[in-house]
Amino acid sequence: MSNITSCGSFQQIQFLAEHDIIAVLIRLLGTESEAEFVCLILEALTNILDAGQERVSQGGKCNKFLLQLEEVGGVKIIEKLQQHPHQDVYSAVYNIIDKFFLVDGN
Repeated sequence: MSNITSCGSFQQIQFLAEHDIIAVLIRLLGTESEAEFVCLILEALTNILDAGQERVSQGGKCNKFLLQLEEVGGVKIIEKLQQHPHQDVYSAVYNIIDKFFLVDGN
């Protein structure tokens, strides 16, 4: 999954999103999994959200992948992962929150 989300076209990523890949990835994050597996899922999610942000920067109205993530409860699961004991998971979660959810106060 990480390969197609990092190397695939926007249309390929959109196809995956239309077939509920974001919900599937979020459900997988909610399971007790090895840190390496969790990091791969977070990488795939980051790639999907990046593709949505790129579309916004090209004139799209909003990051529809981010909206899907929010709709399936992904924000709560990602926030819970901030407590994960493995540093790589924490770092990946922090990067997602910082990149897609924090609003600049200026």
